Amino acid sequence: MVSLGVVTALLSTAMWTTSVFAATYAPLVYGDEGPAVASLERDLVDLGYYHGNIDGIFGAGVYGGVVDFQKAHGLKVTGKVGPRLWAVLNAAVQPKSTTPTTVASGATPGYLFLGSKGSEVLAVQKDLSALGYYTGHADGVYGTALLRAVQSFQHSNDLPDGGYVGPQTLAALRKALPGTVKAAATVSPQRSSSPALRVVQVALRYRGAPYAWGGNSPQTGFDCSGFMQWVFGQVNIQLPRTSFAQWSAGAHVSRSQLQAGDLVFFTTEGVFANHVGLYLGSGKFISDTTPGQGVVVQNLDSPYWAASFDGGVRILPNA
Repeated sequence: MVSLGVVTALLSTAMWTTSVFAATYAPLVYGDEGPAVASLERDLVDLGYYHGNIDGIFGAGVYGGVVDFQKAHGLKVTGKVGPRLWAVLNAAVQPKSTTPTTVASGATPGYLFLGSKGSEVLAVQKDLSALGYYTGHADGVYGTALLRAVQSFQHSNDLPDGGYVGPQTLAALRKALPGTVKAAATVSPQRSSSPALRVVQVALRYRGAPYAWGGNSPQTGFDCSGFMQWVFGQVNIQLPRTSFAQWSAGAHVSRSQLQAGDLVFFTTEGVFANHVGLYLGSGKFISDTTPGQGVVVQNLDSPYWAASFDGGVRILPNA
């Protein structure tokens, strides 16, 4: 029988996180979503094992953070979150819970993410506004509009684009500001709500997801066409299941006409349109390739992909 003292201690432990007790101790696996995942992300951020966006989605970045945490603490490396990991995680977070977390400015590099507040957020808003990425209010609150602006800036500067502002992003901002708005021309802020950009953002969220032949979800893993079907499905656009059917699902475009959000097709294993990916812009595309790689971003102009390129298909007319 659990004593009242133990119950009190456990309830105190739950206050160290921002989610309720029941959510905090929920078992979690790759692909799960919800407040328990957001709590996990916050704890991993505090401990330095995760540097992505606090979005409540158990994606590749969270999975990698869990694995690294398990390795560092002598736990069985599964990438899954159960009661044992929660207990060790909370014990590790406890010493940091008694003092408020401060987010450092550019002079003392720190981290900002969705929900952060303060002068550091205000400075990022002003910088991104000067560069043409942010058109919202400069109010010192890291909201969804700033998240989209940060992701656009990160994508334009070949940075991890989870929307998490750390030393790399701050350094890139300082470098871009003297050159006024030359970087802002890459991604227009008016496109932040376009279906094409939403599709790109969803796809990039699953970098590192495993390959599985016939797979079509984060729970099962993906193959190339299953990944495309899943990504477009997240923005309520239904694609056929196979790459051959997806080849006929929209308007065909040439290499020079490609825009972010277009599908790109390749002849592999001697079979036309046997592989499909999503064009990201700037000559890059994302796809689920092989069991050894999973979902990765690659260069369309690399010798292998350039030689096997079949063409593009525009699913979104305003890509």
